[in-house]
Amino acid sequence: MDLHIQSLRVTHHNGPKFDTPAYDSRLWPFEDFSPSVLRVRLGDGREGNALTTYIEGRVIRTVLAPIVLGRSVRDWPELRERCFWAIRNLGHAGLAMNALSSLDIAAHDLLGQLSGEPLWHTGGDRRSRVEAYGSGGWVNLKNDQLVSFMNGLVQRGFKTVKMKIGVDQGCSPDKDIERVKIVRDAIGHDVALAVDANQCWDASTAIRVAKAIADYNIAWFEEPVFAWDRQAAAVFKRQSPIPLAGGESERLPVGFLELIAMDAVDIVQPQPLCCGGVTGWREVATIAGGAGLPIYGGGPSFLTCQLLATAPGAVLCEYLVPHMDALTQYYKEKPALDGSMFLLKESPGHGLRLDDEYLRTHPGAAGWERSQ
Repeated sequence: MDLHIQSLRVTHHNGPKFDTPAYDSRLWPFEDFSPSVLRVRLGDGREGNALTTYIEGRVIRTVLAPIVLGRSVRDWPELRERCFWAIRNLGHAGLAMNALSSLDIAAHDLLGQLSGEPLWHTGGDRRSRVEAYGSGGWVNLKNDQLVSFMNGLVQRGFKTVKMKIGVDQGCSPDKDIERVKIVRDAIGHDVALAVDANQCWDASTAIRVAKAIADYNIAWFEEPVFAWDRQAAAVFKRQSPIPLAGGESERLPVGFLELIAMDAVDIVQPQPLCCGGVTGWREVATIAGGAGLPIYGGGPSFLTCQLLATAPGAVLCEYLVPHMDALTQYYKEKPALDGSMFLLKESPGHGLRLDDEYLRTHPGAAGWERSQ
């Protein structure tokens, strides 16, 4: 077998438009979800894949590809270390880490194919089912649209749902309080409800909102303050009656160590496309497990659910609507979502086999390929 990395290729695609653009408190509009695709091919023809973006693909092409081309994929731990230090001057806390994350995911897909082991068989625990929660409820939706969206999540079978708060870019917290009440009244009390502010408030405003909505039995409050302000997060955690979730913006395991050391998080949320891929995600899972904290993972659900299957303690996998509904069209093979439960398959690697016909007929900007 020729296990040398022969080529790297990134293709860009145009996904389907959303029925309604999606707005959170800080970013808008999301009119579609159109990630690019990274393919890493070995000399024997095997191919691993991962999602990426147009700009991250440029980092892969110019910085990371020269390091890995021509090397055996079995040398991935050494190659990853070299890649990690190659992006030092680009910044370990930004897009360069996202680029390395994608390459790490594709490499682990290949390593799993070589060993014949599914990704969720390696690591710690080995769950074949992982619970998902439905997510969305965007801040641009009118109240009746919001109720319809959240009820739709419940009707799909999700036992836990999450809505966005921070309307008017966080300038109208009283509206948010009322919207949470409206949703709770609409979905009833048998469904767990969480909220996500996408970092829009200072600690005092976020605490006021948390105390006002606590009676609606809120499962967790996600990113109420600026993600890099750990002191503000710690203040919120001390005074909030609702558990604090965070970590989606963290790019390095040391960031999670700092959050935990400062008592600034209750629920850890690593995102594999940001925090170093499979390697970085597993480091974070070890940290969270050591601290006895649950992991509620987001990002590309069909991959994240497999990582969560190996994590210690309580886990939940975010299913972000409509983004993940769009992503289903990228794959002809993936874990099945049955109501609120991901059912994992025995396919080697991450088992996410691309639908080449769909990708071919939905091209975006020109892609690229580099060979040894």
